[in-house]
Amino acid sequence: MSAKKKASAANSAVDAIDAAAENFDAAANMIKDGVDAAIKAGSEQAKSAQNVEGFDFLGRDNIDAAVKAGEAYVAGFQTMNDLFFKAAKEAVHFNTEAAKTLSGCKTPEEISETQLKLAQSGFEVAVETSTEITQTAMKLANEIGEPLVSQFGTAYKDLVSKTAA
Repeated sequence: MSAKKKASAANSAVDAIDAAAENFDAAANMIKDGVDAAIKAGSEQAKSAQNVEGFDFLGRDNIDAAVKAGEAYVAGFQTMNDLFFKAAKEAVHFNTEAAKTLSGCKTPEEISETQLKLAQSGFEVAVETSTEITQTAMKLANEIGEPLVSQFGTAYKDLVSKTAA
């Protein structure tokens, strides 16, 4: 195979890799937009069900606390959804660049060195991503639980202590 044909084949492979990544991005954006719209619609329904102004009843504080927890849950779900889509897109871009980099390697030694560098940087990114997701999930769990603990904390603690005895 001539050098010109090899270069053309390499360019075609890189173009195919880029096209696949662009298709993934477009599909991920479309899915994310649909999920975002569904989350927003559900959140709006919950808010409208709670917004009964001027109507007080026994237990209204409990319902308000549950609604606040629900709103925090929806916001948290949205945040986690955004993080997952962001991580998926970043992984595709990382793998796209890795494939293109590997396709340019000329020797087995160069391939091995490149694979090692890619594995190291991929591991670092995976640790950063999982740390960000874990920290965000813990923060959101606290935000979701706060209205319920504020409203039911003492009663809940009493119930748990009686049940444990």
